[in-house]
Amino acid sequence: MSIIQSVIDLAHTLRMKATGEGVETVQQKDSLQVAGCTDAQGFYFFRPMSGKQIADLLALGANRETAA
Repeated sequence: MSIIQSVIDLAHTLRMKATGEGVETVQQKDSLQVAGCTDAQGFYFFRPMSGKQIADLLALGANRETAA
């Protein structure tokens, strides 16, 4: 079992969420989902942006997961 799977399992045992950090590819996102990780962040979703860019994006209701 990988360390990633072990950390996700430990979080779930402790009734916590595990967040995948630094996700850059669809393969990484998919692997985390298969392992039971429900939250993730990283360049795959969005590159760093200013507060105004984030506000504009949220105003549009953009969501890369449903758009892909």
